[in-house]
Amino acid sequence: MEYKHSRNCVGANRKHLQLTTKYRYAMMRRDRLKLFCKVAIEESCKRHKIELEIIKVMDEHVHMIIDVPRTMSDAKAIQIVKGLSSYLLFKSVQT
Repeated sequence: MEYKHSRNCVGANRKHLQLTTKYRYAMMRRDRLKLFCKVAIEESCKRHKIELEIIKVMDEHVHMIIDVPRTMSDAKAIQIVKGLSSYLLFKSVQT
């Protein structure tokens, strides 16, 4: 395990996140939508310097292990990943 260094902190901040659709609706049954969801989550993590280590997209939820910067709170990480990935997913499906 490698620690990250910044100006005022040193360490690792690994989190297990589970993103669930509203009412546990199984919207990702098709492989195409699973791929879109995976790409959208990877893009949202890349934009905000969140390292995505493991991702598993299932029919109604997504499991992932991420390494967030030490200065980022849990709520902020979930907000970034869920918000931007859902925006990118719906934008790509509509076009």
